[in-house]
Parts: sequence; structure tokens; C-alpha cells
Amino acid sequence: MLRESKRLRDHLERAAYLLPAKFQANLDSTTQSWLYAELHYADSSLLELSIVDSAHSVQLGKIDNLIVTIRDPDIDLSRLNATEQTRMMNTMYNIAQKVAQTYGSILNYTSVDGINGPPFWYFGPAPPNETILEEAAQSALNLTEEIKQI
Repeated sequence: MLRESKRLRDHLERAAYLLPAKFQANLDSTTQSWLYAELHYADSSLLELSIVDSAHSVQLGKIDNLIVTIRDPDIDLSRLNATEQTRMMNTMYNIAQKVAQTYGSILNYTSVDGINGPPFWYFGPAPPNETILEEAAQSALNLTEEIKQI
């Protein structure tokens, strides 16, 4: 799960960086193609993560809905002002970071008592941090709703 979450983070971060291509009225086809490719790769990584962590498919589905919404060619983000654009880019970046933190938190790897987490000698994947994943899902849901209202 850690590998898939880091891949998703990398692709979402790149997509956030390339998002200005979606804001421009006269689209740069190369940058826009790169943006759509990164969104596609993020979607593929998210699908892999959903398969491995099917228990959290609802939360991951909200993030997937955001990716699909941004990829939609009928969504025109060129009317956003600079502040709204920056906020959207930062939100996408934060979602990417939170997904990686959900599955990569060193605090979730072990516990001394074996009750609050896996026993000290456990070397498997970290259990997902439910709180961070829910924050990422809620941010994705809010951003998706904002985009659809534009």
C-alpha cells in the first residue's frame, strides 16, 4: 500500500503543478497532454491502491471522483482568478501528501502493547491512518463540488 500511495502522491503533485494548463483559455497542448497523462497515471495508481485497500474504497472513490472531474474536457477552469487557482493547486498537493501520510505513518507501524497497533516485531504494511485519509477524502469532495459549480 505504501508503494501505491507514494505513486499516487507523485502523480497528483505533478498534476497540481501542471494544473495551470487547465486554467488557460488558449491551451498549451504539450502541457495539457502532460497534465492529462499525470491525471491518468494518478487514476491508475489510485485503482491499484483501491484494490489493495478495498476497505477504504469509499474514501478513495472521493479522490478518484476529483481526478475524473479535472480530466473532464467540458470542465472550464479558465474563469478562476489567481487566488482560486493557487488554492486549487494547493488543495490537490495537500490531498497527495495526505494520501501518502495515510499509508506511510511510522507511528502506525508498531505499538508496545499490541492493542493500539501491530505488535512491536511486525514488519508488514502500516495500517492506514483513518483520520488523515478521511481529511483527504473530504478535501477532494469539497474541491470536486467547487469545480462542478464553476
